[in-house]
Amino acid sequence: MNSCQFIILVALSPLCARGEIDFARDVRPIFNAKCTACHGGVKEAGNISLIYHDKVLGKGKSGETVVVPGDPEASELMKRILNKDPEEVMPKPEHGPSSLSDLESTIYSF
Repeated sequence: MNSCQFIILVALSPLCARGEIDFARDVRPIFNAKCTACHGGVKEAGNISLIYHDKVLGKGKSGETVVVPGDPEASELMKRILNKDPEEVMPKPEHGPSSLSDLESTIYSF
């Protein structure tokens, strides 16, 4: 599992829905480290910004909802992360995958 897969699993988990995992405290720092070079700030590839919670819950250029809390199968970000097509997969092969940090592994196993 790469870091982006971990992020989505955390963001979509029941823990997040119950408020035990906070977007700003727990998820945004991982997005900032792994994803916002292309999906945040000035550059919003695919019209997706992973900086703000409301934008993470919005729609990208494809018209699909980026993250649907509690429903990873309906979340475009998860579909892209799990995709095997090099044209569709995120992160692009030249940008990842990267391994989980100790902190990410701890949150994932929580």
